[in-house]
Amino acid sequence: MSAHRGRRWQAALACLLLPAMGSVAYGRTPFALNLEVVTGEKPPAPSPASASEALLVLNAMPEPRRELLATSLLRLGTVLEKKKNPLFVSLDDTEERATVEDLIAQTAPAFTAAASLTAGSWQSPEGDMLIRPAASCTPRRQCVRLGCAPSRDENERRLRFLAWPLGYAIVLAVGERAKLDKINEALRAPGSFQIGLVLSSAELHTLRTSPAQQALQQHARRLVKAMPNTQSPLSHRLANLASAGMGKDGLAWLKLPPDTILVVPRLGALATPDQFVADVRSRLATVDDKVEWLASPR
Repeated sequence: MSAHRGRRWQAALACLLLPAMGSVAYGRTPFALNLEVVTGEKPPAPSPASASEALLVLNAMPEPRRELLATSLLRLGTVLEKKKNPLFVSLDDTEERATVEDLIAQTAPAFTAAASLTAGSWQSPEGDMLIRPAASCTPRRQCVRLGCAPSRDENERRLRFLAWPLGYAIVLAVGERAKLDKINEALRAPGSFQIGLVLSSAELHTLRTSPAQQALQQHARRLVKAMPNTQSPLSHRLANLASAGMGKDGLAWLKLPPDTILVVPRLGALATPDQFVADVRSRLATVDDKVEWLASPR
């Protein structure tokens, strides 16, 4: 039996034992997260892009990308400041602005995943299904345990698809806390068209600080003040990045065990979950450190 099939068999056995155990237990790491259908309730009104979403995007951003974006913001801000000085010849900021816009555009899949995850509930287009995360399943409600191997049941597949940031996510448990950053770095390496967000359990709630993060946010605040059109999409995105880490915790309801990693796919990867899983596996193979798969779409 292959290791992957063995993990799926273990997950299936854990699901069969759940009524007696009362909670999800997969290997040595407790994991209890479910998707439950709630009826008779209306979903909350959609909220605009927030600092909570930007916090997730910044935390999922590798340090070299943070440094690159911070440098580009600094260059654009310097040009805009000089344009305001009447003693300087008017400068063309086209190149600097295009660089920033391109880097910000590359964060779009991450912002899409973050926006859906922070929503905290997901409704079907037909309005017949409202899905919410739950620590345990309520009796007589349709419920999917994310620590269990996905089944071929059509209702479960639909539920997982609607709540895709969790229903299609991979959750990993890291054997040694000292290896957490190393594994995150491997998963966040550039080149993936499948992975949307990579976040440790702590990074779901607090901003990961670094010199690059501090410079990025400082330059973003400076740019927001300097840009003449404060309603532009670029200015709006920069304002969110500048305020990341401020305000309330947008994912207070999502409590994962310590030293776990949540890997959320891109929206476009939902059609290719096997490729998403394969991408994660290939990246983990480069670090040669033991991780335990607590949840997976395949």
